Amino acid sequence: MAVALDVLLVLGQPCRGSLDLLVVFPRHLLGLCHGSLPRWSSSPLTVGGSGCQQATPAPRPAAAVHLATNRDEIRLAEAQAAGAYWSAWSLVPVRFARRDVDRVPAHWLTVGSRSSALTGGPRLATTPAQALLNLSYALLEAEVTLAARIVGLDPGLGILHSDQLNRASFSSDLMEPCRPLVDRFVLRLLEARAFALADFYETRQGVCRVTPPLARELAATLPEWREAVGRVAEDVARLLDDGGRSGRQLPTPLTGSNRSKGRGLQEDRRPRVRASARISRRCVWCGASVEAGRQTCSVVCAAAVASDNLPAFVAAGEKHLARWREDGGRAELTDQGRARIGARSAECVSKAREWQQTHPWPSDLSVFAREVLPNLVGVPARSLAEATGLSVGYCRQVKKGAVTPHPMWWEAIRAVKR
Repeated sequence: MAVALDVLLVLGQPCRGSLDLLVVFPRHLLGLCHGSLPRWSSSPLTVGGSGCQQATPAPRPAAAVHLATNRDEIRLAEAQAAGAYWSAWSLVPVRFARRDVDRVPAHWLTVGSRSSALTGGPRLATTPAQALLNLSYALLEAEVTLAARIVGLDPGLGILHSDQLNRASFSSDLMEPCRPLVDRFVLRLLEARAFALADFYETRQGVCRVTPPLARELAATLPEWREAVGRVAEDVARLLDDGGRSGRQLPTPLTGSNRSKGRGLQEDRRPRVRASARISRRCVWCGASVEAGRQTCSVVCAAAVASDNLPAFVAAGEKHLARWREDGGRAELTDQGRARIGARSAECVSKAREWQQTHPWPSDLSVFAREVLPNLVGVPARSLAEATGLSVGYCRQVKKGAVTPHPMWWEAIRAVKR
C-alpha cells in the first residue's frame, strides 16, 4: 500500500482569535509536521503485503493551506486531505491469530472507515483499528497537555479547535504535527502483529475497546510521544510570544535547546524522535507473546499451524509438480507438455544454427565448467530458465555439471545474479 502523506493537519474546527493568527498558525503547524517526517515529505509511506490499493492523492492541500486567506479555505483543504488520507487506510488488513480468525466479526478484519458506525465521528470506536488509533491519540494528547503546561500555555484555550466542555482544545491544536508519528506506529503494528481475540472486546452498545494487556503495551510508547511534542510545544510558545518581541528568551525546559545553543551546537527544528516503539512478536496461532525469531509459542501451536497449512501445502505441491512435468522435469509428460517442449526444441535448434553462422565455435568447451559453472552456486534453476528460455529441468542438469549448454547461452547465464 502506498499512502500519500501530503498534509496531515486537522484544522476543521471553528477557530478563535485574529485572522492573522488563524492563517499563520496552521501554516506553522504544517511546517512542523513536515519537519518531523523529513523522509516522508518526498516519498510515500508504504506498507508491504497488505493488499491495499494505491490512494489517489489530494490536489496538494498543503499548498492550499499556505495560500489560504480565511478559515473556510483552510477547512476545505483539510477536508480534501483527510478524505484521501483515510480512504487509503480503509483496506489495510487487521490480522488475527489463526485460532481466533473464524470468531472475529468481518468488519474487524480491515481498518475500514475512520468514522465510528455509532457516532459518525472518531469517538466510540467500532473496529479494532479505530480503537488503536483512538487510544494512541489519547496518549499523545496526554503528553501534549503536560508539555503545554510546562512551557506556560493553557491547553484549554484553542486557536484552531473550538473550546468545548471536557476538551483540551489547544492540546488538540498542538497534536497535529505529531499525529503522523502515531499513525506510523499504528500502521507498523497492524502490519507486524497478529492480534488475539482477547486483545479487544465489544460492549453491549457495540463499542470496541482495547483490553488492558494491549493497552499497557501501547502506553509504553509514551516516552516516544513525550520526546516529539516537547520541541513542538516550545516552538509554538515562541510563535505566540510575538517572535520574541518581548525582549526575553523563552525557557526550553523540555528540550534544553537553549543550553545546546550556549554550547555552540546548531539547533535542529525537527523533533528528535527515535524509531517507533518496539512491537512485540505474537504467536501466529494463539496470539501469545513469543521470543524473537519464533512464530509460535509452543509445540502445540506449531503442530496446529502445520495442520492448518497442510491443505494449502498439498494444493501448491500438486500445482508445482504439474508445472515441473510440463517443463521437462519428469518423463511422465502430458501431451500438451510434449508438444510445447518439441516446439521449443525446434526453436532452439534454429537459433543455434543462426548463432553459429555469426559466431566462432569455442575451441575448448571446458571453459564453461571452469569459468561459468562455479558462479552458479546459489542461483536457482528457475532464474536460469527465465534468463535463457531453457527448461527448468535442463537448467538443473547444467547446474550439476551433467551437461554443457550451447555456447549461445553462456553470456545470458553469466549475467544471472544470485
